Amino acid sequence: MKQYRNLIKPYLVWAFVVIVIPLILIALYAFTEDGNEVLTFSFTLENFRKFLEATYMSVIFKSFKLGILTTVICLGLGYPLAYIISKCPEKSQSLLILLVTIPEWINMLLRTYAWMNLLSDNGIINHLLGLLGISPVTMMYTDFSVVVGLVCNFMPFMIIPIHTSLSKMDKSFIEAAYDLGANKFQTFTKVIWKLSIPGVLNGIMMVFLLSISTFVIPKLLGGGQYMLIGNLIESQFISVGDWNFGSAISLILAVLILGIVFRASDSTYIPPVLPEVSDSVELWQLFHVSLPTYLKEIAGSLLPIIVMFGIFQFVALHMDGRSLGRIAVGLAYTYVGLVLFLTGANVGFMPAGNYLGQVLAGQSFRWIIIPIGMLIGYFIVKAEPAVYVLNKQVEEVTDGAISAQAMGTALSAGVSISVGLAMVRVLTGISILWFLVPGYVFAIGISFVVPKLFTAIAFDAGGVASGPMTATFLLPLAQGACVAVGGNIVTDAFGVVAMVAMTPLITVQLMGLVAQLKTRKARQAQHAAAQAFAFAGLADDDIIEL
Repeated sequence: MKQYRNLIKPYLVWAFVVIVIPLILIALYAFTEDGNEVLTFSFTLENFRKFLEATYMSVIFKSFKLGILTTVICLGLGYPLAYIISKCPEKSQSLLILLVTIPEWINMLLRTYAWMNLLSDNGIINHLLGLLGISPVTMMYTDFSVVVGLVCNFMPFMIIPIHTSLSKMDKSFIEAAYDLGANKFQTFTKVIWKLSIPGVLNGIMMVFLLSISTFVIPKLLGGGQYMLIGNLIESQFISVGDWNFGSAISLILAVLILGIVFRASDSTYIPPVLPEVSDSVELWQLFHVSLPTYLKEIAGSLLPIIVMFGIFQFVALHMDGRSLGRIAVGLAYTYVGLVLFLTGANVGFMPAGNYLGQVLAGQSFRWIIIPIGMLIGYFIVKAEPAVYVLNKQVEEVTDGAISAQAMGTALSAGVSISVGLAMVRVLTGISILWFLVPGYVFAIGISFVVPKLFTAIAFDAGGVASGPMTATFLLPLAQGACVAVGGNIVTDAFGVVAMVAMTPLITVQLMGLVAQLKTRKARQAQHAAAQAFAFAGLADDDIIEL
């Protein structure tokens, strides 16, 4: 077996050079921009924010529109053809599949040029229509020409997966359906169609993803009038020369594709084995066994940072020995702290949260986990070190206008609500979108009327509240509860951290809105008092004249 493993090594090297390194460069370009004379690049999120402009969002909508239309047409034409091929003898099936794939042997550019010749105003199709006495029809540079090009180029990617599912189908199910009295239509809808769904889904994903990401077909058959995602990326790299923005669009497209391909309902989850510990000696044995693993992992995580710092120190920084010593001490503290924290979290903290969730949700009155979860969420956020720092900084920046206590109360209330809603999701299976979408819409909407200071603090608070303490305990708590109630871990338990990050946006901004209303009321009262004082110095006759 080892000799075969050695054969994989050249491929791994090739994959790293050809696949991994370009992906790293794309990620680097996406999150950076041109810097200054000292540092040639700087970190930024402007490339992603730029994509949210209306011009580029219309590209997304146009791409999805044509992609969905192409996919529907390919499914409508491809499924019957794949079904007919699957009914032919095996020798004929191989020949027919070969005929389906033959167009793919020709370069896509040549096939697209062929369609330009067919669909142009002086093309073959209009020439034939002229022979029949029909006036020429404008087909080029329209939705029709682009969709025709997409369908003809990507049809095989729909036919082949469906044919594979149909040909490998267990024929005994079809025979059993006929024996039970089902007609051809019932057999097709109840047996054949359902058994072919995996192939249909694979075909849909392949055609849709290829349709929204291609750039040759829309560019040639659309006459430059159709700007899809693929065309936008190409223009940024080739024409505009903005590699940073082009890389950001590529990452966005990758995330969209991942969201389409990944189906959470198909994922499996293996609950962690909760260790039985009777005394401190057995507990220490658990830590002793796991400690070397985390020593190695943290060393591997910090090594790239140390290497990059060493390169910058050698090239540009040239820091003195005393500063380097302080940095070395800081790295040592960081290493030890991360090792101890991760060991404690994974060995003790997370299993405890998982076990507590299973016990609470395993009771006959499962709803009790909602108020208990809210109580845990209220107090656990106070254990976040970053929350303590944020509260102090907010109090200093606002000169006491927002006290650390008020800030802490707002964060605790927000996290408490989010944990309660997360437990409702665990018990009911409601999609997280029903909470996140209205929540973020409300948070963004209220930001237009709340003082900008509170909006900025709120968004920082959302990230701070979902820190290491929250993630390492609340997520296992939700997972354990989901296991106890028999729900789907991936769809029902995950999302707690997203909820925790969302609710502080609302509570802190609501606090700002209340403060704004109080300030406005105080100003109005002050103005009224000033007017009353002014009138108090006037005689009655003067007041009557006014």
